[in-house]
Amino acid sequence: MKKRSLLIAAMLTIIMVFLSTQIFSDETCFMKYEDLLQDKVVRDVMNKGPFLMINETVPAKLKPATIGMTFNAPPDRIWKVMTDYKNYGAMFFSIGNTDVVPEVLEQTKDRVSVRFKIELADFSLIKIYIDCIQKVTFDKPLNKMNISWENARVIISPKGIPRWLFVKVIPRAEGQIKNASGTFEFIPIENGKKTAVFCTAKADFRDTVIGANTLIGKFPELEPMITLSGLRITMEAIKKEAEKK
Repeated sequence: MKKRSLLIAAMLTIIMVFLSTQIFSDETCFMKYEDLLQDKVVRDVMNKGPFLMINETVPAKLKPATIGMTFNAPPDRIWKVMTDYKNYGAMFFSIGNTDVVPEVLEQTKDRVSVRFKIELADFSLIKIYIDCIQKVTFDKPLNKMNISWENARVIISPKGIPRWLFVKVIPRAEGQIKNASGTFEFIPIENGKKTAVFCTAKADFRDTVIGANTLIGKFPELEPMITLSGLRITMEAIKKEAEKK
């Protein structure tokens, strides 16, 4: 039993470190979010690469994480891409073998609910998915989206191994993501030809898979890093689609 626990902990460590390393590049920029809210600063900084921030000043246990990117597209084009939920499968697949199965549950002028599944990582023996219902409310004017992810689950899916056997070896092969919410903001730059897009989100991954609570307890910085990893996957997909001619 002790050997199995150590094996599971080691595997989780590898998975979480892998996810966290997906968000960085040599061009990644770190600075204060409030310093970006000027046209010139946004232009000069964001053109160097993605902006990443973990808000350590928030007293709550969950630390909000922010990612920002410059899109070579006007805000209305990005908005159109982000609300084209039926195209999510093709949009996310364009950045890799990402499995997305969108299903619009409710859609009105001010809000929408979409159920979807997105692949986070693909290893030799397993894949890691998130399955959730995304609820979006729109601010007026259309420059901000408020999002919550409900009934969100992390699922470890085996390759070539019967599901029942895999669950016996790893009893918590799936678990809930709690308190997952965020916002997208769109700031026009260069007279509206480009857009600085910022997404701030937080999520509790402690009850997702076995060992996650202990691991995040020892390394709390992993939680916002995993959030940033998911945000980067999302932003890259939206950016690629929005910049299509």
